[in-house]
Amino acid sequence: MTNTKFGSKTVFVTVGTTRFDNLVRQVVSDEMCQKFRQAGFKRMIVQTGSSPIPIQTQVCGLDVHCYDYKSSIHEDIKNADLVISHAGAGTVLETLSLGKPLITVVNEKLMNNHQMELAQQMHKDGHSLYCTCSTLQETLAKMDVESLHQFIPGDPTKFALPLFEISSLHTHSAYKMGLPLFYGGPAVFIYLLDVGSYFSLSFSV
Repeated sequence: MTNTKFGSKTVFVTVGTTRFDNLVRQVVSDEMCQKFRQAGFKRMIVQTGSSPIPIQTQVCGLDVHCYDYKSSIHEDIKNADLVISHAGAGTVLETLSLGKPLITVVNEKLMNNHQMELAQQMHKDGHSLYCTCSTLQETLAKMDVESLHQFIPGDPTKFALPLFEISSLHTHSAYKMGLPLFYGGPAVFIYLLDVGSYFSLSFSV
């Protein structure tokens, strides 16, 4: 990313409805906030979910505003110059549909980590970057916005198919281990297709 000593850009960090203490602590750390300032950011908004809300309002010259939940984060994503997010499907799709640079941070503490697979797929397609909390600083420093491919809304299968493949893989694994299955592959795909259609229609205008 372009280094600008004094910038005016905004970075939005979101963890959704989950608890992701490591990410929240990381982004408000002195070292990380210095990296944000060096990359030209002046303001950071952090949606903390179930994690404790940091008390800092300014760190190393970076203005910090934190909240736990609100009815919609759409405006925060829309107004951001960079989004750093957990790899939740809804947030990823909304961010990419709005044409925002995205770094997805995978929560390594989650079991059966579907988020990792989704983040890897979006990165493979060239739409976003992904990392863990421990590699976030390095990812930010190396991020080249111009190298990212625009995600074009309108074809829900483009997003639903990778998620379907992920869910089918885990369904098959559960079956082999003799675990109860609470959903079937076709039903998952229809649901994901419906979600993809909703966001595609919402953000293609």
